[in-house]
Amino acid sequence: SGNNVLLNVTALDVTIGIETVFFNVTNGTGGQNATFTAVREGSTNNYKSYLNTTDFPDGNYTIFVWANDSLGNLNNTARVPIKFDNTVPVVLNENITSPNSGTNHSGTFVFNVSVRDVTSSIDTIFINITNSTGVQNATLTATREGSSNNFNISITTSGFPDGIYN
Repeated sequence: SGNNVLLNVTALDVTIGIETVFFNVTNGTGGQNATFTAVREGSTNNYKSYLNTTDFPDGNYTIFVWANDSLGNLNNTARVPIKFDNTVPVVLNENITSPNSGTNHSGTFVFNVSVRDVTSSIDTIFINITNSTGVQNATLTATREGSSNNFNISITTSGFPDGIYN
């Protein structure tokens, strides 16, 4: 999900020194979306700024770094491709194919879920096992089935007291 991203660069002009550094964010079609002026960190050659990805639509961008000295010499050769993805994946109950809601289990059972993200692929699925009083009893990591959007994990019930879990 969206958050502040640190933009950090080291810029050096050995002759006269750097006057200004800024970051230009350009979308995938080449349109300029925003410019951020960097702040020099003390007397170092490090410059930084922050951008909030929620200020931009999801998609591919390029961040260009611009630096100029006090004589107006400009360098804009540094660029970084980046993807902003502020859309959270949605997991619906109907995407959980096993176990069925309200069923009882003992021993080991397999938890299966299918998850999609409209802007990028899913990296990790965590399964939180929470009892009926709201206490989280375990967090488990599901494994992707090949290159599909299906994830599963075998859960052994012997580590949990009898009861209702969400």
